[in-house]
Amino acid sequence: MMQVDGVDVLMLCAVPVEWESLKEMIVDPVEDPILTDPAIRGRLEFDGRALTVALVEVGMGLSPSAMATLKAIEKYQPALVAFVGIAGGVKDVRVGDVVVADKVYSYEVGKVKDGQFQSRSDTRVVSSALDGIARKLRASHVADEYRLFVGAIASGEKVLADGNAEELGRIKALGGDSLAVEMEGASILGAIDRVDANPDYFLVRGISDLIFNKSEADENGGQELAIRNARDAAMRLIRAWDASAEASFPVAQVESDLLAAGLPLPSPTECFILIASPNSPHAEAVVKSGFPLAMVADLDPNSDVDGLLARSRSALEDRRPVHLGAPSSPPPFGTSSTGWVRVQGFDDPAMEVQTWTRTVRRSWRSMLSTLASTIGGRHVVVLVTDDGDGAWNVWRAPLVDDLLTEFGEQALVGILGPGRSIDSDFRLAQQPDVLARALEGLMPPELPSDARQLPGAEGSVEMTAADAGWIGEDATIYWSADPETSGAEAEALDFLRGGEITLAALGVDADVTRTQTAALQKQLLGMLSNRRTLRLNLFHAPGSGGTTLARRIGFNIRSQFPVIFLTQIRAGETVQRIEAISRQTRNTVLVVAEAADVRDDQIAALIDELHAVSLPAVVLAVSRAYSPPSLQSSSPYVPEVLGDSEAEAFVDAYSARAYAARGALQAIASHHDHRRNAFFFGLVAFEEDFQGLEPFVHGRLTGVEGAQRQVMLVCSIAHFFGQSSIPEYALARLVGLPSSRAGGFARTLAPELRGLLWRSNEGEWRTTHPLVAEEILRQLGGGSDLWTQALSGWGRLFADFCLEAEGDDAMQKLLESVFVDRDDDFAQSGPGRESFARLIEKIPSLDGAAQLLAYVADRQPDHPHVWAHAARYYAFRMVDFATAETYAKRASALSPDSSTLHHILGMVYRSRVYDGLGRHVSFDELVPWVEDAAAEFATSRELAASSKDHGFVSEIQMRVKLVEYGIRDKTLANYLAGAPHRLVVSSLEKAEDLISTLRYRGDPRKPSSFEQTERAKLKRIYGDYATSLQLLDALLVRGSVPLPVVRRQLVWTYLARVDRDWRALAPKDVNRVVSLLDENLAVDGYASSDALAWWRAVRMKNPSVSHERVKEVLAYWRSSNPTLDAEYCSFVAYALDVLDDLPASAAEAARHARKCADMARSEGTRTRSVDWYGEGQGMASLVHHSELGKWDPALDFWADTRRLRTIEARVTNIRGPQAGVADVRGMEAFFVPQRAGVVRGRHENEYIRGFLAFTHDGLRIWEPTLLERRTENRLQT
Repeated sequence: MMQVDGVDVLMLCAVPVEWESLKEMIVDPVEDPILTDPAIRGRLEFDGRALTVALVEVGMGLSPSAMATLKAIEKYQPALVAFVGIAGGVKDVRVGDVVVADKVYSYEVGKVKDGQFQSRSDTRVVSSALDGIARKLRASHVADEYRLFVGAIASGEKVLADGNAEELGRIKALGGDSLAVEMEGASILGAIDRVDANPDYFLVRGISDLIFNKSEADENGGQELAIRNARDAAMRLIRAWDASAEASFPVAQVESDLLAAGLPLPSPTECFILIASPNSPHAEAVVKSGFPLAMVADLDPNSDVDGLLARSRSALEDRRPVHLGAPSSPPPFGTSSTGWVRVQGFDDPAMEVQTWTRTVRRSWRSMLSTLASTIGGRHVVVLVTDDGDGAWNVWRAPLVDDLLTEFGEQALVGILGPGRSIDSDFRLAQQPDVLARALEGLMPPELPSDARQLPGAEGSVEMTAADAGWIGEDATIYWSADPETSGAEAEALDFLRGGEITLAALGVDADVTRTQTAALQKQLLGMLSNRRTLRLNLFHAPGSGGTTLARRIGFNIRSQFPVIFLTQIRAGETVQRIEAISRQTRNTVLVVAEAADVRDDQIAALIDELHAVSLPAVVLAVSRAYSPPSLQSSSPYVPEVLGDSEAEAFVDAYSARAYAARGALQAIASHHDHRRNAFFFGLVAFEEDFQGLEPFVHGRLTGVEGAQRQVMLVCSIAHFFGQSSIPEYALARLVGLPSSRAGGFARTLAPELRGLLWRSNEGEWRTTHPLVAEEILRQLGGGSDLWTQALSGWGRLFADFCLEAEGDDAMQKLLESVFVDRDDDFAQSGPGRESFARLIEKIPSLDGAAQLLAYVADRQPDHPHVWAHAARYYAFRMVDFATAETYAKRASALSPDSSTLHHILGMVYRSRVYDGLGRHVSFDELVPWVEDAAAEFATSRELAASSKDHGFVSEIQMRVKLVEYGIRDKTLANYLAGAPHRLVVSSLEKAEDLISTLRYRGDPRKPSSFEQTERAKLKRIYGDYATSLQLLDALLVRGSVPLPVVRRQLVWTYLARVDRDWRALAPKDVNRVVSLLDENLAVDGYASSDALAWWRAVRMKNPSVSHERVKEVLAYWRSSNPTLDAEYCSFVAYALDVLDDLPASAAEAARHARKCADMARSEGTRTRSVDWYGEGQGMASLVHHSELGKWDPALDFWADTRRLRTIEARVTNIRGPQAGVADVRGMEAFFVPQRAGVVRGRHENEYIRGFLAFTHDGLRIWEPTLLERRTENRLQT
């Protein structure tokens, strides 16, 4: 038996030139005669450290090197094997560079068939920990003498010196990412894999030649240069490996000691807080380990300058985002980020604890309440560093006392270090370096950098760990790489039994392909290719698999477009994360938003933010709907009942894992009702003796009483009515467990109930299926006809359950999902659209539902959406307008900047108007209600992005209804011949004004169906236009209606006569319209409605209005009503000056364009092309988008461009394929270079031709084409 003589490091090489260079590293080398191969022993010395080392020359070729390696490892039993040598470069490298292998391909493994060699993949992969060491070294390496790469190496039997060699083609086919090729790596790594010692290993290769010029490179000293640089890199790697202390202590044993001492394992249900005293080695150890700290309370006022935060922030942010704050200005806390708090404050830190108690402690306590609200009821673990230095003892006690006061039974306290300044639940007294490694061992492995890949417009893009963590605060990223499939089968079974599908389960195709998959995937790919901000609603029946379908499609297309699944939406925050993905990848992002995680109003607000910054993103909103969308809707719908082919696929999928149940599965497939549902296949396959849902649930609920009955009740309400799960800590409270023991909740459940419930990895519980939830409620409530009568009482119990822990955001979200969130969407439009939360709709008694909503609102005096929901119910269902107004006003006062809440108050007033019309009250009695409704709708329009038409449509509908009621069966002409009421005339005028404004601002690609409906109603009202015009002229004399209203109505009547086509107005009518509007502008203070109509009218006037007069009107308009429309029109007017050869106006055009863009920053219409440049001069050259006919989706442009004029422009800036700038007579215009075939670095200062449009964001050139190279420097139009 060979004598074992252990060393720390075994270095291997293959040829003499390598041996001669490497032995220079070894201090006091001694020849070792035991091995037949050349071998020496000695030391490696660095940084005051010495490692024992042996160097062995193993020879060239696969077999000799493998045998020599096995013998060397058997003798020396090393902790690290470093194989260092030279190699030929394949791609991306040059002579002298160094490659550290992250994997090695054996390209000569295969077989010969029919005279052709067929490669078989044989790849050796370096461990992620060692790969991480190499990549960190690469990141910090300064490429003065050589460049350092971490990548693939190919290994085979031959020396390659011919660039046309067959083997080189084989290498590129098998491992196209190979940077270098050599002869021994695969065999040596194979030998290491076979030994019992299991050492760490590196493969380091210096590039000595590039294959094509091997002989020349060797003669010029390429081998000597290569091994010298490889030796330097190897030494750096060994130092980094040693610093990691991977083999210096028994990590596994220390990990067990930590858990035995009482430290909880990191999990989604745990929240860790660190109190760090200055210069604490134990604090450094915890932070260095990457432990998931929700908050660090740092007692060092200079921590971010030269203390713990400054030293560790970069490494820590590779795992999770870090936000710095102080008690008076708290950081944004989150469960996946670290809030780093400077305890003494920022500007004038309170260094004495007495001063701090007097000036800062109140803010500290308030900040802890904010933290508690963010983390919900998670179990809190407070880690207090106490290294035995008593200087900070006076600080630890008050900090811990305040934490325990805030978190109470939820908190455990642990001491880190030898000190005993406070009482604790456990102590971790290990040495700091040992503690750091053990804590790191408790953490799940980091995602390797090559797995953080997203598809870019020009290839794969690697995202940094810091960016991935930051984005991960709001979303789950679907990386391009295949997911880790270890444990996938267990996750697949969990999914088939009713759990949520995971990435691993998607990776092994655990789900069954639905018939909608291909069509929906194709639709989404088309939308993503358009590079616009778009939304698609995916509705699904409860339990039909809509969420799984969305995740499957996201998984399928993740290699073509970046895909994220939102876990929360934060105003101004989430959009920045989507923008970061889009910017880095230069690709359209698919954003999936599921109703269980985010509300529809949050999705709508996010869409507006995406529009405002012109982000190419498609938002797929997945939500439950109990009935299909209307026939007019393009939204896809996943029904509850499976189709024939789907049912057959489900039979096959479930039979594969439970073949004995195949007969029963086929029976399920034979049904054509709700029983042919994905959930029932799971019950039949995995539940013994399943005979039907009712007996299945009944058998498990029999005898359930007390707290366990309440658990089933609240879980069923949450899942059936709110599509939500319940945090484990909340259910633990329900059964009498303290939050610190929430993990023991499952053990308190009766075993039979576990078959009705499902627990997520995040520690949240729900029923296994909405159908199970409904059946539980039915049986708990006494049967099919009785259970809904219990809902009002159950609702109070559920509200109390949610509100038991004050300030718990998770439970607040749960409450709103049940009592506030609705299943209605504009795709669900119809006569009965005034819907409410489904629980409220299910209560048979109107009084019972109203009282429940009032109870929930009274329990939450500061939550506006609950009050608004109650207001709607009292207005629309109870017809109790006084109470409804009280609730709606309260909601609006709580959130005065909410467009939605002002709109709801307007709707309450509008309902009162409609009720009055139904009771035939006088118009005079209606006036104040109409004015109140109009005021709230106007406020809603001001606060909402202009892409939102709710505030327009709701008032238009009210105004048209008033006109229809006033005129009855007459026409407008008949009505005006009598004694017209000012409310009817003003309502007609206001309806026309709002319709005109809505059409002017609207999206030409998707006209508003509401606007078209109301416009058709008005068309029926007018009757004989000539008579109406005469009678309106008469009203100007009589004065019974305010004259500005009459003048505007005259304008709208002229337009109505020509079907509201401004260009169809007769010249004399144009002159009359301009005259009427001029009078209004003079006497009515340049109201925006008059000014905007005037802006449209003067384009048609002949003789034309002077451009100076146009700019004068615009200046008065901006002065009296500084609106976005006023600024936009001013920009267009000055731009027209420039286009008419007045270059001096370019500066004013640019100034107004900038101001317009700033005002439109939050608008969804920022990049919408409102007006276009056509034939004619001055104002006559403007063409509104409504004059261009229909938008052609196939062309992604107008079908008829005859009205438009082309212009030529010089390319000045090409930012990328999707963003460029061209010069139009000294003005900047945006264009898409890709559409014109314009490439950065090649086409700057070339000319393009296209159509010129005016947007709120400036000029834009559409349909650009690249012109042939030209010599003159003038622009032609």
